[in-house]
Amino acid sequence: MGSNLATAHVLLQCADPNHDACVDLRDELLKNCLEVKRASVVESAGHMRFCVRGIAKIDPKRRQEFQEYLQEMGSPGARVSDAQVYVETG
Repeated sequence: MGSNLATAHVLLQCADPNHDACVDLRDELLKNCLEVKRASVVESAGHMRFCVRGIAKIDPKRRQEFQEYLQEMGSPGARVSDAQVYVETG
């Protein structure tokens, strides 16, 4: 099972224009996605699009499904505005 997993880079943008929910969104990511092994808040001066990044192990064939799940993930105080998943190849 583990041999078909690939490293994926997860980028999330919170729906809060002031980015007050970034830490909560990171915590939701770690709590709700067992595929995610590490996650952190990207420090920005308000001009960066994505505010949470993570590293996950996923089946590359399920990348789109995983990205769609991330797009819908969150809690009332920490909603996702945009989600992107990039799978390492090679």
